[in-house]
Amino acid sequence: MHDAAAIADAEACFRAALNVARAQEARWWELRTSVSLARLLLDTNRRDEARAMLTEIYNWFTEGFDTPDLKDAKALLDELATYTRVGSMRCLKCSAPFCALKCVFCSVVPQHPQMGKARFS
Repeated sequence: MHDAAAIADAEACFRAALNVARAQEARWWELRTSVSLARLLLDTNRRDEARAMLTEIYNWFTEGFDTPDLKDAKALLDELATYTRVGSMRCLKCSAPFCALKCVFCSVVPQHPQMGKARFS
């Protein structure tokens, strides 16, 4: 989806659905909508926002982790935690792709293949 207006419309619909689910205290619908919105946020380079939102509703559940909806949410959370662009940043220590500001394997600050050590503000 590359149409900015369509993306904005989809996001507005998902957020409206979230508001309805929350008002009705319908946790399963909130979870399903959060998964859909998180995918959209991931596709629009807002991984941290997606992870925070999905983590909040996922952590509400205390049982049912073998159900398809919670398995789907967990798989997406795992993807959000390890998401990286192929060939971009690499760990200084083990050369693995990194997540956010450090390597997911050894917690070292990453390195860009052409630019050396990454700098973050």
